[in-house]
Amino acid sequence: MAARSSSSTSIGLIVTLVIVGLCAVVFFALSVIAFAQLQQAKTDLETRDADVAEFARDLARAEELKRAPSKERNEGVIDFLDRTRNEVFGEVTGSSRGSIEEFRQTVEAVREGSELPLADLIGELRSSLQSVTSDRDRVSRSRDELARQLENTTEQMADLEASHRDTVAELNARIGGYESTVDRLRTDTRETVAESNVRVEDVRTRLESELADRDSQIRGLQDTTAELQERIEVLLGERNNDQLLPNDESTLADGRIIAVDGANDRVFIDRGLGDKIVLGMTFEVYSPLAPIEVDEDGEYAPGKATIEITRIDASSSQARVLRQSRGQPLVDGDLIANAVYDPAKAYRMVVYGNFDTNADGIYTRQEADEIIAIITEWGGEVVEELTGDVDFLVIGRKPPVRPQPRSDAPFAVIEQYIEELQESQLYDELLEQATSRSLPVLNQNRLFTLTGLGLRS
Repeated sequence: MAARSSSSTSIGLIVTLVIVGLCAVVFFALSVIAFAQLQQAKTDLETRDADVAEFARDLARAEELKRAPSKERNEGVIDFLDRTRNEVFGEVTGSSRGSIEEFRQTVEAVREGSELPLADLIGELRSSLQSVTSDRDRVSRSRDELARQLENTTEQMADLEASHRDTVAELNARIGGYESTVDRLRTDTRETVAESNVRVEDVRTRLESELADRDSQIRGLQDTTAELQERIEVLLGERNNDQLLPNDESTLADGRIIAVDGANDRVFIDRGLGDKIVLGMTFEVYSPLAPIEVDEDGEYAPGKATIEITRIDASSSQARVLRQSRGQPLVDGDLIANAVYDPAKAYRMVVYGNFDTNADGIYTRQEADEIIAIITEWGGEVVEELTGDVDFLVIGRKPPVRPQPRSDAPFAVIEQYIEELQESQLYDELLEQATSRSLPVLNQNRLFTLTGLGLRS
């Protein structure tokens, strides 16, 4: 018990000492702070005392200056300053009365944010004013020049307007004259048209009357022709009706027209499937009374029409009219002929020379192949040599021969010349043989005339 009590007393003492120490430290810190504040207050007080003393001295000097007279105007300093302020305010603001704030606002308005001194700013503004004045003078001169140009232009426009008015007046006068002329021509034209209409109507009436008379005459002639045809058939017989004069085999008739459809430009013939008729085959149409005549050049004249087979039936065929001579109507009984066609046999022919089947004006040996193909298609037979059983010689133009080449020319040129020379000689030989045998010779014109090939589509 005694030990525990002494231990508790020691701890309490230690705590007391610690607290006392802390309090001493806190008191020391507070004392230091209070001393520092006291020293600062003394310093501030001394500064303020010095300021007050300086202010008092300035105030005293001001009083002295206020009481000091001006040497020039016999006025005090305050009056001098007041007069000077008024003069400055009058120069700057235009009024001698005002406050410092108004003066400052006026100066700031002049500065417009510039940091330059007022004198420099005024110099700069003076320079700007001089530049603006110079620009104004230049603009004024330009304006005067433009005014002179405008005046000149106005005068020119006035002259042009006067000239325009004169031109318009002249044109209006001409137009008036033209209108009078046009009106006169219009009147004359109407009168002429009216007279022409009357004349045309008279001519139409007369022509209609003449056409009616001609139609009546044609019908009478057709009736007469039919009667004459019947008499000729009786007198000459069927054999004479089936051939055309002269009795050249190339001009023999190959059939007849049995019906005519004039409205649709088509006819019907008495040859059909059993007669070796081919679609596209063409025939020349002749009147039974008119032989095939040879013109001054020795060529056969074409028939009254050319027809082309468009449909083949058992015993007849239909054909369209490719060409028809004016004033020669197709009638029943007209004969048809094709130099390379015969319903009873196949003609044998030799085809040689250059032809022009496409009517381009160029005759070539290759186009002879087209003639051969057509003859074969229509039932004919084409052979190479002119033997005794040949019926026709179909001959084109003589193959041309180029000039004889020099002896030192290339072999190919010489060989081609020899070939052309042989073709030309063969042409002459075939023509001579046909003439000596009285063999019918059909050149391209005769062949096209007697077959209608020239109009084949």
